[in-house]
Amino acid sequence: MHRDCHSRPLIGIVLDWVQGADDYSRYPHYALNDRYFSAVTDAGGLPLAIPHLPALLESVLARVQGLVLPGGDYPFPADWYEPGHATPYGGVRSARADFDIALLHAALERNLPVLGICAGMQVLGALHGCRLHGDLGKDGGLSHRQPAFPEAPVHTVAVTEDSLLGQLGGAGEWRVNSIHNEAITQVSRQVRVGARAPDGVVEAIEIPGKRFAVGVQWHPEWLAGPDSPHAALFHGLVAAIKA
Repeated sequence: MHRDCHSRPLIGIVLDWVQGADDYSRYPHYALNDRYFSAVTDAGGLPLAIPHLPALLESVLARVQGLVLPGGDYPFPADWYEPGHATPYGGVRSARADFDIALLHAALERNLPVLGICAGMQVLGALHGCRLHGDLGKDGGLSHRQPAFPEAPVHTVAVTEDSLLGQLGGAGEWRVNSIHNEAITQVSRQVRVGARAPDGVVEAIEIPGKRFAVGVQWHPEWLAGPDSPHAALFHGLVAAIKA
């Protein structure tokens, strides 16, 4: 067991910040779905939960060998949105967004392998010149906000053959879950699209020239079972670290 711990690369996973309405969750606290930790562990990594504390940023980056930027429901900077599609949060500033931006920017400067999931993909895209739509609704006839059961795929995405995603899990049709209202709508030249939904929504991106910088709009941690193409994302992250 001791040798196994030393052979596993340390992969940081940013925690989410939660404040609800019931007696307990009305007090702000860190929380994150345990599927993220299981998916990283099953792929051979050693997950490390990261709080949003700027004072720890350099210490975290000095220790982790890879990074997972997970989903979450929190405000982004207003200038990330395309004209006419303002942030749905009314310009409220987010401590998690500030931390995610600083952490991801520094990780990419160090060329650390990174995987962005849902909101994490949007941060990855925005830092490379992409713009967001604030509320997809059903503009293309496809709901991207399934009501429940995130372990159940609800629509397909078309994964391109020349993408890293296609190399990892196979090109063609993947079935994915969908738990988001926002999406990348303007793709910059710094970013390559790896997959789209049937209505054209960008579902996966990658940053050419990086060791591993991949973002997916769905939640592969819920779908990363044995022999699943979604598990290949986490195995690809670990493999990029070890390479």
